[in-house]
Amino acid sequence: MSLLENADVYEPRVDKLVDFPLSDDVPNVQFSPKCIELELAPGTNPVAFADHTGFPSSFGQEMNATAQIERIIEQGQHFVHMLYTFRSVSRAIPMITDANAPNKKEMNKATFELLRPEIIKIKELMNFQDHVIHIFCTNLQHLVAPDARAKIVPEGLYNALIKIIDLLQKLDNLKDMKSSIQNDFARYKRAIQALRADLEDGDMLSEEVAQLRMFLSNPAAPQQFIFFTLREQVKRISGHEDIFEEMLFQCVDLLSMEDESKERYLTPDERYRLVRAIPHILQLMDGDGSDSGYNVFRARFKIKNFRLKDVQKVIKRYPVVPLYGDMASDTLVILMRCKNWNSEMVAQWSGAEERKTVEAYDLRTLWSSVRVDYDNFIAQFAFTMNEVNGFRFRKSSDAGAVEYAGRAARLVMTGFRYLMRWTCMIMEAASWKLKHPVADAQLREKLCVVFPMDQVEQLVQELREKGREYERAVRYNYNGDELSVMVDMISLVKSLAAMMDEAENKLAPLLRLYIHAEVQKLIHSSMAPMLQRADKKRRPILEQMLQIRRLAGDWLNGIVQSDDYKKPQNGVAYPARVVGPSNTQLYLLRTMVRALYDERSEARQRRGLFSSRDLGNEDVQVFESFHNESFSFPYLLNYSGTLRACSDLGDLWYREFFLEFTGRVQFPIEMSFPWILTEHVIKSQSQAIPLAEKIFYALDVYNDAAHRALYVLNRQYMYDEIEAEVNLVFDQMIFLIADEMLKYFKDQAAITFMERSFKVKLQQLRKSD
Repeated sequence: MSLLENADVYEPRVDKLVDFPLSDDVPNVQFSPKCIELELAPGTNPVAFADHTGFPSSFGQEMNATAQIERIIEQGQHFVHMLYTFRSVSRAIPMITDANAPNKKEMNKATFELLRPEIIKIKELMNFQDHVIHIFCTNLQHLVAPDARAKIVPEGLYNALIKIIDLLQKLDNLKDMKSSIQNDFARYKRAIQALRADLEDGDMLSEEVAQLRMFLSNPAAPQQFIFFTLREQVKRISGHEDIFEEMLFQCVDLLSMEDESKERYLTPDERYRLVRAIPHILQLMDGDGSDSGYNVFRARFKIKNFRLKDVQKVIKRYPVVPLYGDMASDTLVILMRCKNWNSEMVAQWSGAEERKTVEAYDLRTLWSSVRVDYDNFIAQFAFTMNEVNGFRFRKSSDAGAVEYAGRAARLVMTGFRYLMRWTCMIMEAASWKLKHPVADAQLREKLCVVFPMDQVEQLVQELREKGREYERAVRYNYNGDELSVMVDMISLVKSLAAMMDEAENKLAPLLRLYIHAEVQKLIHSSMAPMLQRADKKRRPILEQMLQIRRLAGDWLNGIVQSDDYKKPQNGVAYPARVVGPSNTQLYLLRTMVRALYDERSEARQRRGLFSSRDLGNEDVQVFESFHNESFSFPYLLNYSGTLRACSDLGDLWYREFFLEFTGRVQFPIEMSFPWILTEHVIKSQSQAIPLAEKIFYALDVYNDAAHRALYVLNRQYMYDEIEAEVNLVFDQMIFLIADEMLKYFKDQAAITFMERSFKVKLQQLRKSD
């Protein structure tokens, strides 16, 4: 029904809202809400590198292996989500207490039908882990072969294998954590035993139950069975230690503990995947504990300038690592599973008690420097956006336009890195608290503020009982300063993410122009003198560089100049485009460039005493510079996906691990961390850190959690729980705000009747606070 048809309820004054002044300089107090999301580029490869056959290269086999592993990783995420959100069905099914009950058969049949879908999920997980381990070992077997060892292995293939290791350890931890899986399986097994004679496939189902029992509770490895199976298969492959050494080196190298500017990851998950993989790789490398076996703790690595101390530095810096949701991993516990581990090594590998390590997990020690970085970057970003808004974009390949686009790209990458680091600080602080619940002495201090002394000891005793662990880890584990800094840090992440999100439509053309120009600059300008020398001297490297030209070259009017490099030119013109290379092109381009300047490549070796290398030092610097610069290209192309990954704080709401651990159906709102932050903002108006305007940033954690529930976990019931809690939060928030306002105005009214001397004294006390 239109407004004209319903004129009796139409308010004419609504038209005046069109002329209502909307100031652009009002502060942002929440993240930009989106009704429709649009991604200009996919976050993953939609064709799984299938188009690599159109780009001839020597890495076809590695591309096929990487594509296969990427598909497995995508399937594995489904099982990770399934395990984390798994909730017991058998808990809702009545127990059969009377052996002579007349409806016993019908109840067993109903139990079987209800639990069968859940058991199918577990069976699919069992088959999946067998398949993954087989694929991993097949690739490992290929890499240890002599002909493969002579080749340069793409960095992407090692990254894919590291992803598999991280995926398997996640599945292991989630499977072991979920006691509800064991409970459902036990009820299902009893139902099968009672119905076996009546089921057509009773024998097959009984055999299936036996297989699942060995998967869920294998006597050889009651815990960590998946990783136990992987290790058993790996140990049958001769020379696997060398491959794992290179994977270990890659993890340490990408983390770049010595120089943050050389970090080669850009999302929190990428950082923690590398950290989590390191102790598991050490576990796979380690021998059987015998004197003749391989001892990873005494190994001398074959890679130049790579020492065990480099690995120890990572382990000591990250004693606690976020795993998934409200789960955290203890790296030292993983190392203790190695066969050659002994208690005397604790001091060399553990940094949990060191002051520097503890401070790295305390937001209060990091907050001031973060604030300075935020203020500086916001000013720089706002200045650049003012320039961009006043800049008429034009597609051009001239140096000035490309340089301007490059400055915008570097600024965006700086913003992404800040968001990633600040989000990691928040998640690490929360994980540390989850792994270190409040001690009794601190708990008494907190309770004394709220409760009478005679009730405090009783409450402490109650909080020691099973089922109250989450309260000790979250509700009573933060003091006022920690909550204030946490709220401010969340506001920094969300406000910067909101600014960058709003700027995407202006920045996207510049980013794509820059990426296209950098690729064409390498193809047409930087490689031209190298191609001339290689063609003149008939070097084998010529074909490799020509493959790079055919892979990513762009030509005016679409006419390929395949031999223009033979004639000296001041520079070849190329079309200006606002488009980047495809995922496959970019992956292959970086892989081929990396292979060219690798120390082991043929182009960097001398063929004789008086011969020169195909690539000189300047040539190596050109390729290395492009490889380092092109690291940012996938993230810039997937702008919105990168932004969400770097600013997602949904883990602060999720508590499936503690729900399972405590046996609770759900926790009350008083234990919900986003509500704890919101309540603290309302009740802490007199704090040194102004918090009132940041209340919606704290509530934005619910948006992150809800987005993950719908679009990642695909669990409607979890979204419903979040929505119900948010409704309750708003009711409680209105009540608290009204209560605080009443207290404020009562205080103001009382002050009007105070004597002047008392008012002066009160003002002095407030200033001293």
